[in-house]
Amino acid sequence: MRIYLTHEKFTFCIPFPTRLVLNKPVIKIANWAVKNYCPGEIPYIEPEYANMLYREIKNSRKKHGRKWDLVDVQSATGDGVRIRL
Repeated sequence: MRIYLTHEKFTFCIPFPTRLVLNKPVIKIANWAVKNYCPGEIPYIEPEYANMLYREIKNSRKKHGRKWDLVDVQSATGDGVRIRL
């Protein structure tokens, strides 16, 4: 997974190993943090659904390859953010 931040004069890339970011222990910790520190603001994901989300992201990476864009946002001023799987 890579996060690209673009500005008028530069592009900054932050690489994240997908298996390090999207694995079961990290998803469980994120769910715990959301449940305890953000009640009512962000919906809590049940653990079985979190595991399904993890599997689907892994399967989509296998199916679509590494060049699949999850998010691609551009502002009117030319700044942008792209998250590529």
